[in-house]
Amino acid sequence: MVLIISKIFLVYSFNIKYIYFFSAIRAYQQVLYLDSQFLRRSDVHLRLGLIYKDLGDYSSSLKHFQRALNDSMSNCSLTRSELSYLIGFVYEQQGHLTEAENLYEKLLQQQKFQLQQKEQQRRIQYERLLQEQRQKQELQRYQQQEQQRLQHEKMLQEQKEQQQRLQHQKFLQEQKQQQELQKYLQ
Repeated sequence: MVLIISKIFLVYSFNIKYIYFFSAIRAYQQVLYLDSQFLRRSDVHLRLGLIYKDLGDYSSSLKHFQRALNDSMSNCSLTRSELSYLIGFVYEQQGHLTEAENLYEKLLQQQKFQLQQKEQQRRIQYERLLQEQRQKQELQRYQQQEQQRLQHEKMLQEQKEQQQRLQHQKFLQEQKQQQELQKYLQ
């Protein structure tokens, strides 16, 4: 009895899955038919490709994945690399192992190139940061030297003023002494 119920449930859930898939296929195809310039048509093709892949219809799946990949005018939720991977997977399932291998190799080369570009960008950014740091250090060094020069000039000016005050005081003392001497002589 339990075995019969589990088989009925399995068949029922299997049928619901296919009913859902076919309803979704019909809805997505209507979207593409009604508005061929739909901004998310790449996503519609992606979803159709995924449904057909789950249904085992690899030729339809491949067709929709390729349309999603080749549609550069609309937005897609997957990257071009991710779409290419799905196409490679479908090639594998179809037994086209050479095409799948070539596509995977191309993806690896693209990823390697992208990593090299990122590394080069990081190096450039690092060099810029180092250059900015050197410039800041040079500016700080210049500011310190300028501050020291100004302090030295100020000190020299103060010494000069001090000497002038002392000379003036000395002059005043000498004048006072001369006046006193003259008073005394008179």
